[in-house]
Amino acid sequence: MQNHMLKRKEYLEAEITRCKKLLKSAPKGKLEIYKNNKSTKYYIKYPGKVRIYLSKKEKATAAKLALKRVTEDRIQSLKQELEAVNYYLASGSENETLTNFSDFLLLAGQISAVKDAWAKEDYEKNTSHSESLKHPSPSGNILRSKSECLIDMELFYRNIPYRYECRLDFENGYIFPDFTFYKPSTNEYMYWEHFGMMDDLHYRLTAMEKLEKYMDNGIYPDDKLICTFETGSNPLTTSTIAAAIDKIELWLNS
Repeated sequence: MQNHMLKRKEYLEAEITRCKKLLKSAPKGKLEIYKNNKSTKYYIKYPGKVRIYLSKKEKATAAKLALKRVTEDRIQSLKQELEAVNYYLASGSENETLTNFSDFLLLAGQISAVKDAWAKEDYEKNTSHSESLKHPSPSGNILRSKSECLIDMELFYRNIPYRYECRLDFENGYIFPDFTFYKPSTNEYMYWEHFGMMDDLHYRLTAMEKLEKYMDNGIYPDDKLICTFETGSNPLTTSTIAAAIDKIELWLNS
C-alpha cells in the first residue's frame, strides 16, 4: 500500500504541474454564461471591470476560458486527494484506519473544510489607521495598499484560505501580520509580510522592528515567515507574488 501511495503521489504532483502549465497559457479573465429560453450568451469578466460580451466569432476564446475553469476545478480536486495521500504517508504504513481512496478523499474534504472554516471565522483585526484601508478586493477584504490588494486577489483566486491582519499574540506583546495561513493537519501557522516602502527611512525602521518581534518569538524569514519587499523604483511583481504563493501551497499540501 505504501508503494502504491508513493506512485499515486508522483502522479498527482505531475498532473497538478501539467494543469498549472495549461493555466499559464489560458486567457486572462473568467467565463460567465447567461442563458434564456432562446439563446446562450458568453461573457469574459476581468477583476474589477465590467464583463465583455463574446460574439460568435470569439467562440474559441470562450472555449479556452471554459477549459480554464475546468482545469482550475481539476487542480483543486487533485490537491484535495494529494493532501489525503500525504496525510496517509506521514502517518506511516501501520495506519489501518484508511483503507481506500474514498476514505482518503473524505479525510481531505474534512481537512479542507477545517481550513475554509478557520478563514471565515471572526477574528480580531487591525483597526488602527482605518483611513488607509481603501483598496477593495474581490475577496471582500479592504487592503491598505495596491500591492497588498494584488496579493489578496491572487490568494483568493487560487483558493488559499487566509486571514488579513489577524492579531498574533506573543508573551511580550502582539502584532498584526499582513496575511496568516493555517495548516490544520499539523496545527501550524505561516505568515506573510509585505514591506512596501523600503526606501522610506521611517517605514524601514518600523519594518525592521516588526521583523525583530517575529524573530524574538521564534518565527524566522524563509521558514514560517514569507517576506516581500518593494521600493518606488522596484515595485512588487506578479511573478514574486506567484512564487510566494507556490511556497505556501507546497507547505499546506505537504
